Amino acid sequence: MPDHRPLVFLDSNVVLDYLDGKISWLFNKSTVAKFRYAINPLVFQEVVLRGADHEHPRRLEKVMQQADMLPINMQASEPVLLRARQFRDRATHSNDVLIIGSAADCDYLLSSDKVLSRLLNGDRPKVLTPAEFHDEADLR
Repeated sequence: MPDHRPLVFLDSNVVLDYLDGKISWLFNKSTVAKFRYAINPLVFQEVVLRGADHEHPRRLEKVMQQADMLPINMQASEPVLLRARQFRDRATHSNDVLIIGSAADCDYLLSSDKVLSRLLNGDRPKVLTPAEFHDEADLR
């Protein structure tokens, strides 16, 4: 049976904020009832490299249970890389390009990194900060 809840891709800075307890609402019952979550191997790697798996093992386990692991999508990443080159955006990291590629079929991309929204061409995914998503999704 297909799951019609909107799919929300979580950037590594959002996962780290959740692990640090800054956005504890992200995986509460009412939010999970409304939305599905996804990450990719790069997000997982960035979180683990920052040591968050050792600091917050139970919270990271919850992320891994609740979030689908999406593959790296090179085809969707290629146009993003071309736009980054057009902007001569030196602030763009290659991981950002690959994260956007993985999030291409998602409804939302949650990130505190404003560079990501400049790299997108189109309405999907909608890039929001966690605070913007909280307000837009009416998660009070």
